[in-house]
Amino acid sequence: MELFIVDVNEAVKYADIELYGKLPSSAGRFLVEHVSRSVYKIEDTEIQVKNKKPYFVNADLHFSISHSKDFAAVCFDNQPVGFDLEYKKERDFEALLKRYKVPAKDAKNIFYRFWCEYEAKLKLGLPHKSLSTFRLFDEYMCAVASPDERDIEKELKIFRLRLPAMELEEISCTEFFEPLNVKV
Repeated sequence: MELFIVDVNEAVKYADIELYGKLPSSAGRFLVEHVSRSVYKIEDTEIQVKNKKPYFVNADLHFSISHSKDFAAVCFDNQPVGFDLEYKKERDFEALLKRYKVPAKDAKNIFYRFWCEYEAKLKLGLPHKSLSTFRLFDEYMCAVASPDERDIEKELKIFRLRLPAMELEEISCTEFFEPLNVKV
């Protein structure tokens, strides 16, 4: 399982806006295209969407795209995967957590953990058996969901695509958390 991130403002210089659409989604699609070709050696990167989930038409590699504020990210795996990335901006966290019946201590971090887990499970599109939540660059929360029993924290490798050099730099997340696993 590998996660790739790119700065949206840099990626727009290389993304085909006419083909991929507006920012920041164009940065995510650029990242899928670049990584699938350069890292996974996939020649035909045609993508279709089924049940709101993108997939490669002619490759047996799964991925999940997310973007928030300055970053776009894609998680790749040989099994279905759900991934979410959220910038931790200020909101009325107590009201949001009350709506979802989630305890409100440390409301900002709890809300973003909850929301990323919720989105990752939704993007997985299957029942999850493994879920990992972590902080990236201090101001971003992320979650990865898998349909298999596995240790995501140990398996996950994170890379940042540095532009314009097109070089991948392995990075580590700031902190992993126990999943909240709140039912919605």
